[in-house]
Amino acid sequence: MDGVEIATPRQLANVLGNEDTLVWNHHEGHMDWCLCAINIAESLRGSGMTARDQDRTLIIERTAKEHV
Repeated sequence: MDGVEIATPRQLANVLGNEDTLVWNHHEGHMDWCLCAINIAESLRGSGMTARDQDRTLIIERTAKEHV
């Protein structure tokens, strides 16, 4: 996931595992629109990831260490 740019709901769903994890602010069935249609914080809840805005770019980071 590091270094991957996420610009659409479809790309975020791929990172999170499936479309069911997305929490929509409004949804008209289009997965290639901008992320403005997604409630990012709620979509990431429970995923072990957080999002922050840095210079107008959304950075999604892992918050939990994975144990091998």
